[in-house]
Amino acid sequence: FINKTPFNIKDPIFGYDISFFVFSLPFLNKLYGFLLGIIIIFAVITVAFNGILIISPKRHKDDVNEGFNLGHMDRSIYKEILRAGGKQLSFLGGMFFLLLGLGFYLKSFELLYSPRGVSFGAGYADIHVSLPFYYLYIAICVITAISFMFSYKGKKHKITIFGPLALIVAILASGIIASAVQNLIVTPNELSKEEKYLQHNIDYTNYAYGLDKAEVRQFDAAQNLVRQDIEENNIIINNIPVNDYKPAKDIYNQIQGLKSYYQFYDMDIDRYVVNGDYRQVFISARELQSNNIPKQEDGRSASWINRYLKYTHGYGVAMSPVNEVTPSGQPRLFIKDLPVISDIDIKVDRPQIYFGELTKDFAIVNTREKEFDYPSSSGNVETVYEGTGGIRLTFFNRIMFALTQGKMNFILSQDINSQSKILLEREIIGRVKKIAPFLAYDEDPYIVVSEGKLYWIIDAYTVSNKYPYSKPMSDSSDINYIRNSVKVVIDAYDGTTEFYIADDNDPQINTYAKVFKTMFKPLSSMGSDLRAHLRYPQTLFD
Repeated sequence: FINKTPFNIKDPIFGYDISFFVFSLPFLNKLYGFLLGIIIIFAVITVAFNGILIISPKRHKDDVNEGFNLGHMDRSIYKEILRAGGKQLSFLGGMFFLLLGLGFYLKSFELLYSPRGVSFGAGYADIHVSLPFYYLYIAICVITAISFMFSYKGKKHKITIFGPLALIVAILASGIIASAVQNLIVTPNELSKEEKYLQHNIDYTNYAYGLDKAEVRQFDAAQNLVRQDIEENNIIINNIPVNDYKPAKDIYNQIQGLKSYYQFYDMDIDRYVVNGDYRQVFISARELQSNNIPKQEDGRSASWINRYLKYTHGYGVAMSPVNEVTPSGQPRLFIKDLPVISDIDIKVDRPQIYFGELTKDFAIVNTREKEFDYPSSSGNVETVYEGTGGIRLTFFNRIMFALTQGKMNFILSQDINSQSKILLEREIIGRVKKIAPFLAYDEDPYIVVSEGKLYWIIDAYTVSNKYPYSKPMSDSSDINYIRNSVKVVIDAYDGTTEFYIADDNDPQINTYAKVFKTMFKPLSSMGSDLRAHLRYPQTLFD
């Protein structure tokens, strides 16, 4: 509310900037509800307090303590209590109706989200019937508030009842009249009556989804390809997919999973410059599946050491071109195996994946127990975590984690020392939601190899359900504004999470950037190698 950024587009009915509806109106509605609750609480306290004074039990005549002896009070004191209580309630009643008038004023803006009529947003009946009635409600509330505040001075308290009755009658009348106008006037003449409001719906829906900037071109699909067309579009021709990504994931798990505790959870499609050629490829991360970590010798589930100290991370990626297969029909692998072997000029120097889509558990690193890195023919290869992520497990922190995680091993384990750290929130979607819960996130993160390291990229969105006249996305979602304003990059090794502003024309992300001044970075500060892998997000495309 304080840091709001203007949209520089005004609504077509009230002439307010869209920022009023997105940033101001929700806050004012919360403030209105809070103040209304305060008035009601004070009214209850006033009635209760004065009631206690009136029905207070009698005191004994010989009571040495002076003060109000309400049991023996005379009629004048009784009247004085009633008068004082009535004065307080009159004032509170007046404040209540003033606030109610404010509520109706705020409610009038909600008409711009009206589902009544042929299109989303205020229609003919809303503007010509409901809106004038809202102004009538406000007038009745103000008059009633004044009558309440001054009613205690006279004896005609009954006059205050006409205001609430008039308000009830007006509300009932508005519903009947609006329904009659809609059915008898608007519906038989829908085109002439609703045309203007239909246009508002179309225009503001386009604004809300950024479709007003779409460029329309005529594309003639001619069937007269010649060899020169093929030669001039070699990049496209050489990247026509032969393999399907869905069965490719199954093949990856069959030939590259290698151990039951490794899993390729998702198949991503990306573009890389491979040995000087621009290639479209399948790529997937070999993540650790915690449920399949080796069990104990007696068949019980994985031990504490195996689950949290030993098997801590996934390892490497597999990559294949979309249009090449081996003689046996399997995808030709550019990057494969453990340790990682690359047949191309893209190397993976830091293959460990501590943060990913499957990593639900915490991990404790830098303990006396070395971590399992990957299996080999000569025995298991071990490693020690060298990243910056994690919280130091001091003795106090060990106690706190034992309490919060419900595991006494934090205190009892002799493998944990002063150098040990715990890695938390390793599942990447949950991680970004913890950091920035005010953003919406794409459900399809994708893995990227950049300068020898592995990164996850997640598309993030600013959304709202408060854009006037904009049609919601679907019947199950009231969101009617969305921008792919943020690209999130997560280091798969140490969990470093960076938020980059991808749409600096979005007022919402600019507002958040004013609130969280050090959180969001300009897209230009992202490395060029990572920027080459940014894409149009699937959710927004859908």
